Amino acid sequence: MSGHRRNCWDLALAGAVLLLLIWQLFIPPALSVANDHDFEKILGHICYAPVETNQTPFFDYAVLHYTYDADSCIDWPMRTTNEAAFAVGWWLNGIFHSRADFDLRYMGIVYGLIFLAGFATMQRALRRVPLKLSIVAQAVWIVVFCNAVYVPMFNTLYFDALSLATLTGALAAAAVAALDREASWHWIAGAAIWLALLAGSKGQHAPLALLCIPALWMRPRRLGGDRTLGTA
Repeated sequence: MSGHRRNCWDLALAGAVLLLLIWQLFIPPALSVANDHDFEKILGHICYAPVETNQTPFFDYAVLHYTYDADSCIDWPMRTTNEAAFAVGWWLNGIFHSRADFDLRYMGIVYGLIFLAGFATMQRALRRVPLKLSIVAQAVWIVVFCNAVYVPMFNTLYFDALSLATLTGALAAAAVAALDREASWHWIAGAAIWLALLAGSKGQHAPLALLCIPALWMRPRRLGGDRTLGTA
């Protein structure tokens, strides 16, 4: 019975997160963040620029639609894990929207799903604590992270968007790997994946992921290949 109650609470709270994401990212007026010329680091190699509008596309107003512009080709030398997220968003945009212009809300779908997966990872980690404490922790997380301060970042191409989307999953999985007497291989693998995405999202955030690597070795009973591979 207690397991059923916990499942119901987790589903209800995950549903609340999903509704908050949909409300802010996709229901007009969809929220985003104005471009301060960072988007070109990803869009430059495909020569895409903001669709012309009567509002300035930089700094002051968010523009959701981008299209080809031969003058906007930039070969940005640095690559991040955001490139992989953009590739998924680009693929979804081509299937469901257009192959001629790009709608930033498809990045909202990608980053939003990663963000939701991170919340689900935290829920699984919180199954180790009493139900009431789990509910309080999840409610506080929702209040802090599911508001108009953070969520609009997902409708952008800022590198910070993937950092924010992966942060919860990375910390939750690393905590389980560190605190469980002997964490199972899938928690080690999950922590490694979350930390890799976080570390590769933006150079300034890489140290946070690297500082979490010792969590994979906090309480090992044996020298396991899963921990070695996760660290690598």
